[in-house]
Amino acid sequence: MMTQARTQTLMLVAAVVLAAAAAKDQLRGRLQGPQGERGASALEWAIIAAIAVGVAGVVGAKVIAAVNTHAAQIK
Repeated sequence: MMTQARTQTLMLVAAVVLAAAAAKDQLRGRLQGPQGERGASALEWAIIAAIAVGVAGVVGAKVIAAVNTHAAQIK
């Protein structure tokens, strides 16, 4: 039986995988584009970094919450 936390974590992972796949396709298209664009602009990298930081924050919060919940059960 899946708990709500596991369901939310799986949904988050699925969203990250889809976002990464979309970003990869966009960047690959830029590398092979007819205008000769090389790589992503600084703004795109800033957005990608912000998403990565957000995901890390959510995962960290989930881990801390799980640890605190289990620690309270042990006491």
